[in-house]
Amino acid sequence: MDVAIANKILDGYVKWWRDAVEVHQEGNAVRVICPMLDRHNDHFSIYMNNCPESDEFVLSDLGATILI
Repeated sequence: MDVAIANKILDGYVKWWRDAVEVHQEGNAVRVICPMLDRHNDHFSIYMNNCPESDEFVLSDLGATILI
């Protein structure tokens, strides 16, 4: 395999992923529903919200997988 073929495969995956992602407003946050399934066979969701202390943003899965 060469770089051109690998890039073509990655481009196809990125297109599939972007076409399958859903984005919904939920209160002050945005819910990003990914095409991948979690351990309950539900689509994995990531929540995005503004960080109150800075101009950055916060990502959370509400503790389903990512524990901080």
